[in-house]
Amino acid sequence: MILATALVAVLPLAAPLPPVTRPTGQKWEMTTYTLVLVRPGAADKQPREAEIREFQQKHEALLRDLGAKRKALAWGAIEGSQDLQEVIILDVDQSGEARALFEGDPWFRTGARVLELHPWYAANGILKPAPAGAPEAPATFGLLRRPPDAPDYPK
Repeated sequence: MILATALVAVLPLAAPLPPVTRPTGQKWEMTTYTLVLVRPGAADKQPREAEIREFQQKHEALLRDLGAKRKALAWGAIEGSQDLQEVIILDVDQSGEARALFEGDPWFRTGARVLELHPWYAANGILKPAPAGAPEAPATFGLLRRPPDAPDYPK
């Protein structure tokens, strides 16, 4: 079942990659990233209209800083969803470290938005930095959720 398919505005730090070919029998080197799903917080935690721009500017500055440090590999807003506001992919494998990266972000500090963290096991280096000056580019990001009654994977 598809949980969400959305258009993500990926910042210039994650460029589309050409198709990958690998020699027969070669194993992928795998690693664990953190997939961050950003959801709205409680209604009583939402900022006043006058604060929204300031919150967003600080949030975007933090993401760009994390991107420059190669901690945030890709991020972007989700279009057309009330429940899911943003997706962020972090190059960290511990949820404590991921949460610490956002301690100063006003959206999360005030509870106006909530971080939902998931380990994401993927090929090492799957997201590469875009060339300097590359424009933002939309990307489709699909999430699949395994239903509880799905059969076990073969061993």
